[in-house]
Amino acid sequence: MSKALYSSATSLALDEAGKLVIVGGSEGVVGIYSIAEEKVQQSFKAGSTITDAVWYGSQPVVSTASGAVKVFGENEMTFTSHAGSANGLALHPSGDILASVGVDKSFVFYDLLAAKAVTQVYTDSGTYSSPLPVWLN
Repeated sequence: MSKALYSSATSLALDEAGKLVIVGGSEGVVGIYSIAEEKVQQSFKAGSTITDAVWYGSQPVVSTASGAVKVFGENEMTFTSHAGSANGLALHPSGDILASVGVDKSFVFYDLLAAKAVTQVYTDSGTYSSPLPVWLN
């Protein structure tokens, strides 16, 4: 039987090499778990329940119930474009464009190289949670 890392874990994301996992939960803590070492190598405070996670190269990225999208690590960034929970993330195959979707019925696109939100698109459809559009996955 294994020991729980975080209570109420709500998201996981495996890195490209298959060695590290982003683990996030309702406590607003993000852990970077090493599969080989069977332990948390690093942890970050996101400040709100983690709703989704992806990797930006070697940097963990999470969305939160407070609407923030956070990039941790070497080039830390925080985006607060959503009014309400940001529920899903997707990284474009180029690796430099991130998208988030929120309960405010919007998609936000971020240029991670420039460290800025570039556009926010509102829809008249029902509340979005996830998944994001096909091109983003």
